[in-house]
Amino acid sequence: MNKLCLIIYTLITFPFSAIWAQEAHEEIRRNDELSNFNWQTGKGRLYTGLDYGLGFSVQNKPSRQIFVNSRVTFNATLSPSVGYFVYDRWLVGIHFDNAGSLLTQDYNNEYLLYYYTAGVFTRYYLKWGLFGELRYGYGDGIERLLLSGEKFKFDLNANNYTVGVGISNYWTRRVSFDVIARYNYATLEYSYLKRANSDDDKFSNDGITISAGISVILGKLPKD
Repeated sequence: MNKLCLIIYTLITFPFSAIWAQEAHEEIRRNDELSNFNWQTGKGRLYTGLDYGLGFSVQNKPSRQIFVNSRVTFNATLSPSVGYFVYDRWLVGIHFDNAGSLLTQDYNNEYLLYYYTAGVFTRYYLKWGLFGELRYGYGDGIERLLLSGEKFKFDLNANNYTVGVGISNYWTRRVSFDVIARYNYATLEYSYLKRANSDDDKFSNDGITISAGISVILGKLPKD
């Protein structure tokens, strides 16, 4: 009788024991992630990061530049950065952005825009890794066109403004993985023209990118 009661008790309580064990494991994991987050975003930490993004952009050009005016182009970005947490969760640093846009109509008509900018960025983290970000960069670029088989190339000056939101996970002590959605607005000017107050020398390129990245915090790990 006692054995039968023990068997029935075990059958009834085993599912609840498994659920409790899973919940306890999840609680430990959550506590570890929170501890990693607090350490990685603490004041005085040195940050390094790299992200790669894909998206689309639209150009607004003077009417005489009709090949890509108001057309959607495919774009890709690559952005290394370094920074320093001046306060808990507040990151300030420098970045180097590479951005390219491509539009192909056929084998005789193609457009390529590439620009690279260096500048500053700031990022503020909320609890559990949510963050907002602002960036500005200045640099150079090139514009290449293939029109009816004839090739053209122009040098550019670039100003790039970016606002983004993202989320990071903190499964490891030193490394986090990021997903970021960014809106980029770039103003570009032809280097060889630069006529005073002439809008014909300038155009804009704005778009949305979704980036995946990795961040590494340098420095000595705390003792657990």
